[in-house]
Amino acid sequence: MSQQEKKQSLFQRIKNAPFFQKKWVRNKYTITLFIFFIYVLLIDENDIFFIIKKQRTYSKLKGQHESMLDKYDTVKSQLRKLSHESQLESYARSEKYFKAPDEDIFVITYKEKKR
Repeated sequence: MSQQEKKQSLFQRIKNAPFFQKKWVRNKYTITLFIFFIYVLLIDENDIFFIIKKQRTYSKLKGQHESMLDKYDTVKSQLRKLSHESQLESYARSEKYFKAPDEDIFVITYKEKKR
């Protein structure tokens, strides 16, 4: 059996398969629609993989947005607290280690021992 006969027999077997005998499968509109869906899902610039990747990125950014809103609220409340002069001074001394002109500040840190 030659190569062309094998190809022809394979084509004949596919053509005569029960699935391809159905009328709706041989319809040109069905075939066109199937090719269109394959193109849209797998080949197009905005294929299904691109959409899934963008959805994951969007959900990650949405989580970051929520955390930034929380940080914004804490900073805004802290700023409201610092609107008074006495609270501003206590914050500057405790958090930022500011000092008055006539005093010294010593920050003590401990080194961790290596075993």
